[in-house]
Amino acid sequence: MLSARQQGMWRSRARRLWTSFWTIPALCTALAVGLAVSVPWLDERGLSAALPFLFSGGPDGARSVLSAVASSMISFTALVFSITIVTLQLTSGQFSPRVLRTFLQDRLTQLALGVFVATFVYALAVLRSVRGADTARSFVPRTAVTLSVLLVLISVVLFIAYIHHVTNAVRVSQILASIGTQTRRCIARRFDGVGSVSSVPLPTGARSPRYKIISAPRNGIIAVVRDRPVVRAASQANCLVVLVPKIGDFVAAGMPLFTVHDGPADGLRGDLDRQAVIDAVDIEIERSMEQDIAFGFRQLADIAERALSPAMNDHTTAVAAVDQVHDLLRRLVTRHLTPRAHTDRDGQPRLVVPEPDLEDYLRIGVDDISRWAQDSPRVLSRLRLMLRDVYEQARPEHRARIACRVTRLERRLAARKG
Repeated sequence: MLSARQQGMWRSRARRLWTSFWTIPALCTALAVGLAVSVPWLDERGLSAALPFLFSGGPDGARSVLSAVASSMISFTALVFSITIVTLQLTSGQFSPRVLRTFLQDRLTQLALGVFVATFVYALAVLRSVRGADTARSFVPRTAVTLSVLLVLISVVLFIAYIHHVTNAVRVSQILASIGTQTRRCIARRFDGVGSVSSVPLPTGARSPRYKIISAPRNGIIAVVRDRPVVRAASQANCLVVLVPKIGDFVAAGMPLFTVHDGPADGLRGDLDRQAVIDAVDIEIERSMEQDIAFGFRQLADIAERALSPAMNDHTTAVAAVDQVHDLLRRLVTRHLTPRAHTDRDGQPRLVVPEPDLEDYLRIGVDDISRWAQDSPRVLSRLRLMLRDVYEQARPEHRARIACRVTRLERRLAARKG
């Protein structure tokens, strides 16, 4: 039976594999190979006699059909590759390279590529089972040949759907809406999830006698922190584990990743499973939207900044990006943006994960955009209206920071009018 640490590692690997660009095409290809072996085998045992409307040609006709399917599907596949690469180049150059991950994880693109490759592989594999009159016993897998034609029809329908999908996917409104939707889901997981999570301050003051540091094993971005393995290990060792960097921060190899503090004095103490704690953190080469709310703000700000650059000069896109930031800020200012403490079954805090505060979100979603919008009264006015509305919705502890930026924007607009 796998240990908790091994289960966490396998879950992490399975999640990465499932989100990989090649997972669905590989599964489709494997299914095609299985069908290409099993269907002709069933044909030899009388399956074609029990099914109507099957291919009725001879061996030469079957070879012609399968060869035509294979040649046409490889052309389809090359076209899909070309369209996908052009789409990636367009979105990277016009919007932001950080939105490429969204396109690579698009399921319809993966499914279209998988079906096209699978049809090609299926036709080639079935072709080898056709035996002509020059052999001791001629054989035409009628069901398998008919299935290849059906796969071509499915591919045509999927190709039309793929073209329509890509055309919509490169629209700036669709890209902004997709980023906003992903960020809202991340906010919902962060604040509205079910579990024993409470807000507590980080440990302060003198270091406890058992204060220890767990260093990062390699460099990269903190993408995901799974709380259950850490809480389990900290509960067994009767300690409090505090994540040093925030989700989305970069850590160099050897930098402090966790600090370990004493737990309740009356609790049982054991050895902390440091490896289980380290394995609970996914250190990636880039940020992701699984737990990193600030990454959504960063993508929106990047699109707005690029739209406001002299090369683009697209203020409408910048305003659309601000609209998404507006909705996200309204959802955040009504909540306590404090470090989160994950507790064990007894209610003892065992893991503290620092969170970006409102200042961090405002710095990305307002300050960065307004810096590039100095010559755009339209964008500055939209930012001011956004902040006024957010101020009305905000909790009292957030209002001072919002009011400061409203005053700053009003001064900029007044200076331009003057």
